[in-house]
Amino acid sequence: MKDLKVFALLLRLRPSWGYSVKVPNTSASQPSLSLPPPTTLVGAVAYGVLKLQGRDQETEISGGRVTNFAEKLWSATVYSGASLNGFGAPIMDISKYIIRIYQRKANRDRPEYQLGAIPTGKVYVTGEIRALLGFHEERLSKIVEKFDEVLPKASYLVTRLGAKESIVSVEEVKWGHSKVLGREVEFCSSFYQPLQHSVPLGGCDGQGFFYKETFWDGGFFDVGEERGYLVPGVRDKYISSLRGKFKADKSCEVHEFEGEGFVVCDVR
Repeated sequence: MKDLKVFALLLRLRPSWGYSVKVPNTSASQPSLSLPPPTTLVGAVAYGVLKLQGRDQETEISGGRVTNFAEKLWSATVYSGASLNGFGAPIMDISKYIIRIYQRKANRDRPEYQLGAIPTGKVYVTGEIRALLGFHEERLSKIVEKFDEVLPKASYLVTRLGAKESIVSVEEVKWGHSKVLGREVEFCSSFYQPLQHSVPLGGCDGQGFFYKETFWDGGFFDVGEERGYLVPGVRDKYISSLRGKFKADKSCEVHEFEGEGFVVCDVR
C-alpha cells in the first residue's frame, strides 16, 4: 500500500448529558458501549453534510441492496475513533417498553401484560467527547464535492451521537491533512486502535491502561462484521480515556493529526 493522502477531522463535542449506543444483538437487557463506535461518528458527520445541503437521509438501491449517504461516506473512511476528555459514568436506567405484542393471545388484553421494564444502558459524561476521523482523499472527492469546505462546515452541524436523545453541541472542529509517520512505528494516541493491527506498549503521559472493546465494520443496513479495538483508558465504575503508546504492524501506515496518532490499514 502506497502512502495515502488522508483528510482528517478532529471534533470537540460537549454532550448535554452523555450518550447511549446499544450493544448489538441485545434485547431484554440493553447495555451501552463504553464509547461511540466508528460507524456512529461517520453517521453523525454524514447527517451534517445532508443538513448543510438541505437533503434528507435518502436511501437508494445499489448493487442489489439498500444503501444511503452515511454508508457511502463510510466507504471513504480509513479511520474513525472517539475518546473522552473527562469521565463517563456507565449506568443502567429502567425504561418502559410495550410488551403486549410478545404475549400469548389470551394474555394480550390483561393489564399486567401490557408494559415491561427493560434496563437500558447509558453513559453520563462530565467533560467532552472527542472524535477523530480520517478519509481517503481520492475516494472522498468522488462522494463530496469540495470536501475540504463542506466537511468542516458539516461537522459544526453534528447534533447527536447514538440514540436521538444523545444531544451534543460542537465546541471546535479542526481539519487538514494528516502526517504519515511510517510503518511498524511507535505512536501515541488517546483514541482506540484496531486490535488486529496494533500492540499496546504502555502509557505516553503516565499510567498505561488498556481495555478491549468490540465494534463493527459497516452494518448500516445489515449486520456488520465485528472488529476488536484496543482502547487506551479505564472501564470500571467509570470510563476514562488515557494517552496510550501503540505500535502498528507492517501492513498498516501510522498517521498523525494534531498530535494524535491513528492506524490506517486498508481502503474499502
